[in-house]
Amino acid sequence: MEKVSVVAVYIEKDGKVLMVQEKGQAWGLWSILMGHVDGGETTEEAAKREVKEEAGYDIEIIGDLGKKIVSDTEYKGGEKDKGKEIEITFFKGNIVSGKLKPDLEVLLDVKWVDKNKVLSLPLRGGWLKDFIK
Repeated sequence: MEKVSVVAVYIEKDGKVLMVQEKGQAWGLWSILMGHVDGGETTEEAAKREVKEEAGYDIEIIGDLGKKIVSDTEYKGGEKDKGKEIEITFFKGNIVSGKLKPDLEVLLDVKWVDKNKVLSLPLRGGWLKDFIK
């Protein structure tokens, strides 16, 4: 089965986690920042780009949290993900500059959520719980 490469970035600051509320197939569900790796891009480059595009922050990668393979239905992605396995590489990131500037063309909301409330949100997938601690 063909794989699609996706990155996800966990960012925590002052006891809060940067969370996004999804549009598209995952409408209204919450997730950490994530997106597809473009051709010619490393996973680290993709992670930094996604955070910049969707939230406005420049980040550094401070940890590799592992990988997870999920089905297209578990991932709740777009048309280009249909019938494929989604390989998600999870990173821990740290903000180095920028300010919160949500991309509301692709997301419903981007906000800092108290760490102890994150798991009570309706999440994009149960697989996220392994990486949000």
